[in-house]
Amino acid sequence: MKETVPIYQPEYIVFGIGRDVGEALDCHYLPFLNAEVEEPLLKPRFILENDILKLRVPHYKKLLSRLPDSIDLLAYLKHNDAHYNRFRAFQIHEFTPILGFFSILKKKFDCCFCSLGGKLGWKKSVEMKNVQLVKALFSSINDYAKVWNVKVIFLLFPTSDEFEERVNLNSYLFLADLIESNSFNYLNVLDVLKDNSKEDVYFDQKHVTDRANEKIAGKLKEIILACH
Repeated sequence: MKETVPIYQPEYIVFGIGRDVGEALDCHYLPFLNAEVEEPLLKPRFILENDILKLRVPHYKKLLSRLPDSIDLLAYLKHNDAHYNRFRAFQIHEFTPILGFFSILKKKFDCCFCSLGGKLGWKKSVEMKNVQLVKALFSSINDYAKVWNVKVIFLLFPTSDEFEERVNLNSYLFLADLIESNSFNYLNVLDVLKDNSKEDVYFDQKHVTDRANEKIAGKLKEIILACH
């Protein structure tokens, strides 16, 4: 945003975010987040130092040049990536036979419980991660929007499972409050597409179909026209 807005000078900026927007903020190494990421991908991440937002950029060439036996990479991730210790704990848990067995049972139970809860209208309790960092990033976006006189709109995107369960998670309610406190507009995709089936809306776990995008675009148009 800081680099592109001065170049393109837009009137509006649209951000699409999910309830797990805070989950990846303390991660440098993408395979820690998603087992389907097969490449050793490193990314920058924001940190808070004395309540000041800073961008930490890894030394990619140095850290990735000696894979797969890069001691430098492991040492860096151990001290700078919160997901390193979670990954190590996962390895110990999943590759110990008895613990792995209980892990499978727990996943099956959680899946059945969530499905039943959605049918009964229960409210899931899913809290936002890295809350202070999320707040700092929203505040920074607000500051830049004022400097460049651009209007910001957020799209709250549920996953296909969340859409099917039709529940408003705590983390979405937190995001809505945070967006409103920064005087941003937002659109909850669940509200826009709630009368459609999951098959009509999603073609994978997180990405929506062309038809769904058309409906979302129509609602975005209404918001933009209302701002004028």
